[in-house]
Amino acid sequence: EVYDAEILDIRIPKRLFPLQDQSNTPLTLNIIDIPGISSHNENESHMVMQLARRYVPVADLVLLVGRADSLGFLNGNDLQLEALADWSKQPARFRIVLTFSFSPDSLCRLFMETELTIDSVRDVLIAEMATHDYEFPSDFRHNLYILELGDSLKALEHTNPDYCRRILDVTNQFRKKLLDTIVTGK
Repeated sequence: EVYDAEILDIRIPKRLFPLQDQSNTPLTLNIIDIPGISSHNENESHMVMQLARRYVPVADLVLLVGRADSLGFLNGNDLQLEALADWSKQPARFRIVLTFSFSPDSLCRLFMETELTIDSVRDVLIAEMATHDYEFPSDFRHNLYILELGDSLKALEHTNPDYCRRILDVTNQFRKKLLDTIVTGK
């Protein structure tokens, strides 16, 4: 089904969002995937801004997804839209999802020797992020989800299978925790 903003409905299997309380109350979840605000393509950028102005202010949950080695997507000045720029003031509505995480080599050296837990990985990434000149709110860590620790898992399966096996459990924990917050709203 196509709507006015050229939005396409995509059905996601219900089994991916099991009800926590077995109440059989249907889960209504509307997901809008908007490409990056800072697109180099002028037409795409214009469309993204229109969609963002329309949907971000009323969204129950917004995922800000970006690369850990390029944190412009968290800089209020770069976000160009007040509803996004205020992400740090509305922690209940925003989750920060990091993909490509700094230097894969430095992470491999670090995480091959460190106990991997959600908290230890968050601590490392927050320390790395603090080297940028951004200020993050104190409760930022609870809304931070790291889904890649170096190259994509696909690439790591071939280039560094030992490291890939080592980080797979913690990245799966992050993914599960993120999905849980989406389902429960907490």
